[in-house]
Order: sequence, then structure tokens, then C-alpha cells
Amino acid sequence: IDSRAPKATVTEPADLLKFEKTILLQAECSDLDIGSIQFQFKKTTDTTWTNIGSALSAQPFITYFDPALLAIPYGEYHIRAVATDKGGKTDAAPATIKVTYTDLKTPLDLKARANGNSVTLSWTANGEGYLSGHNVYRLSGSAWTKINTTIVSSAAYQDSSLLDGNYSYKITAVDKSNNESAP
Repeated sequence: IDSRAPKATVTEPADLLKFEKTILLQAECSDLDIGSIQFQFKKTTDTTWTNIGSALSAQPFITYFDPALLAIPYGEYHIRAVATDKGGKTDAAPATIKVTYTDLKTPLDLKARANGNSVTLSWTANGEGYLSGHNVYRLSGSAWTKINTTIVSSAAYQDSSLLDGNYSYKITAVDKSNNESAP
């Protein structure tokens, strides 16, 4: 006698994935009488779930999440796979994963100007409306170290109290969800 609803688990993508384009979604369920799995998504701040395509009735349970096709804004989303068995029982509390749709561009045209024991950096800021600011990294030995303590909101930064030597820098963009671009 089957008295419980099936449970599906999203196996692809990994939880906390940051993505820029279409991603593959895959779910697995160990129940033998699976009738269907319906992938759904919602913005993390929303309460209403939206179906991603049609319910899938055969393994492998795979579909694609295409943010351009869905015309969704950049941000954080929850994704889940809702399992329903052949008897009509549906998982009332499916597990979720969180993904972030982001399209942060690397800041361009980094320039450095030395003046005494400080270096003034400037760059071309990104035009994304969801941009929070930038992080500044300096090469220290063989490791890059973030040198700003708070997000740099302008397209300039002064690195002060430096000893004589050669310094290398890189800049990243940071969005309002704290996602960070490549340097």
C-alpha cells in the first residue's frame, strides 16, 4: 500500500549556481510509481511558483531553464521538482535549490597612476542597472587579495601607504545580490 507522496530531488544544477544563459535541470526520484515531475521556479522574494514547461512523465526527468525565453530579470531564484505519483499524490513540500541569473561584465580600461606611496586606480564602470559597485584586488606574492573593505561605488580607488615595488591590480563588478564578475 502506497500511503506517501513521492519526493523528487533536483540533481542538476548544483545549489547556488550562478549562470548567464540556459541551464539544464534534472531531477531524480526513487519512487517506483512516479506519474510526473513538474519543474517550477520563483524569484526568492516571491511566493508564487511558475511551471517550467510541461510535466515530465518519463525518465530521465530533464528540461531546460532559459531566462531569455522566460523574459525574467536578473536575480536569485528558487527551483524545485514537484513529484506526483500515479495515484495522484503530490509532494506538498518539495526541496528547493537556489540559483542566480547574472550577466555581470568585467570592468574595462583599468588605469593606474602612481604618486609617492599611493596608486590611484580608475576604470570604466559597467552600465548594468543592478550593479552595486566594485571590488579591488592586488597581487600579493602569488595570491590576489581584496583590498577594499566595503564595495567601491565609484569607478576609482586609491591604494595608499605602499612600499616601493611593483604592484598588479584587477577589478571585479558586484551586483546587488553580491554576485561578482570575473576580473
